[in-house]
Amino acid sequence: MSLLLILSITCNLCFGQGTVSNSRIKSQKILSSTETLMRFGLGYQKSFYTELGIAIRKDFGEDLFIFSTNYYSAIEWNPELFHNEKNIFAIKFGGEISVQPLLIGLEMKYQSDFKDADYILTPGIGIGDGLITGSVLSSVYLCYGYNISMNHRPFEEIGRHQISLILHPINLSAISRNRSV
Repeated sequence: MSLLLILSITCNLCFGQGTVSNSRIKSQKILSSTETLMRFGLGYQKSFYTELGIAIRKDFGEDLFIFSTNYYSAIEWNPELFHNEKNIFAIKFGGEISVQPLLIGLEMKYQSDFKDADYILTPGIGIGDGLITGSVLSSVYLCYGYNISMNHRPFEEIGRHQISLILHPINLSAISRNRSV
C-alpha cells in the first residue's frame, strides 16, 4: 500500500511539474524589436552643449529583463555664451548597451570651431529608464563621460568630464506605424 502511495505521489509530481513549466513558457513574452528614435541631449563639459541626432535601438529580452543596443549619430553644438568662449560644433557617432536601468557606451566625435579641430573619444556610463518602447517618448538617461582628446585639448571650453541628460523624445518608428494604420 505504501509503495502504491509513493508511486502515485511521484507520478503526480512528475506530470504536475511538466504542466507548470509549460504554462510558464507560454506566459512569457519574448521581445525583439528595432526602433528608430530621435536623440536629444543637454549637457555640461566645462561649457554647456546640446546635441540632436538619430538613433537605432534594438531591444530584446523577456518581460522584466530587457537588454538594448543603441547606435546613434548626432550633431553637437557648444554655443558661445560668454565673451571668452567659442562656438564649437561636432559630429559624433556612438554605441550604447543597456540593461535596465544601467547604460554603458562609447562615443567618437570630430569637433571644430573652423580654426582648430580635435578628435574626442568618450567612454561613458548612465542610469535611467528605457523601458517605454511602445510609446512616443522612448527613454531618458543621465550619463557621465570622460573626454579623451587626440589633439592635446585645443579647446579650453571642452573639459575632461561630461555630464549629460540624453533622451529620445520621439519614437519615429511608432509614428510611422500609427500613420500606416
